[in-house]
Amino acid sequence: MGDLYKKAFSNEGMTKRQTNGHWKREQDNYLSQIGAMDLIKKDPMASLGYKIRSANPNMTLDMGSNIDPTQFEGLYRYDNRPNYMDYTGPRFDGTMDVSVGLDPNHYGSVIAHELGHVGSRNSSTDAKMAVRGAEEEKRQRLMDVANNPPGAKARLEAIWYLNQQYGMDPSVIMQEADKIATKIGRKKKVKTAEWDAADWNPEAGTD
Repeated sequence: MGDLYKKAFSNEGMTKRQTNGHWKREQDNYLSQIGAMDLIKKDPMASLGYKIRSANPNMTLDMGSNIDPTQFEGLYRYDNRPNYMDYTGPRFDGTMDVSVGLDPNHYGSVIAHELGHVGSRNSSTDAKMAVRGAEEEKRQRLMDVANNPPGAKARLEAIWYLNQQYGMDPSVIMQEADKIATKIGRKKKVKTAEWDAADWNPEAGTD
């Protein structure tokens, strides 16, 4: 273990690619430990987003600086450019930020959420995304309900958000989430009782 530590920090006996590969394995191991990798693999868009944000010389997820958790838990921003209107390949000029102040499990859920946006954004043209508009957030929130286990903060936040922002009745949310869960092979009946608008009002959210 001592030799590995020495090599990883000094590059002694390791090429740059080998060193980057070491840190990628460290990252992926941590994502697996906090449950993020499972969420990413079960969401086709998040899986694509993971590949896109990892396609850099360092081989690890390309994320920016920390953000204020009282404003956003996570945020993916992409600056639309006119000459990219018909481009559907990887877009590396977007930024993805996740607050480091979150508890590990929720941190993993937020990473999966933002990677879902990355994958969705990169699988469509600017023109199509402009038409979809707010439906993109609705799509990802429904995935959050379907993909996260009962009681998970990300799931409760998603249910609350869909009700408040889109006026979706809890029973409708559960039906839509059930369809997605079945499609991604994570079938689990959702109980409406886990949601109560009067008791759930998160201070910050994911975007």
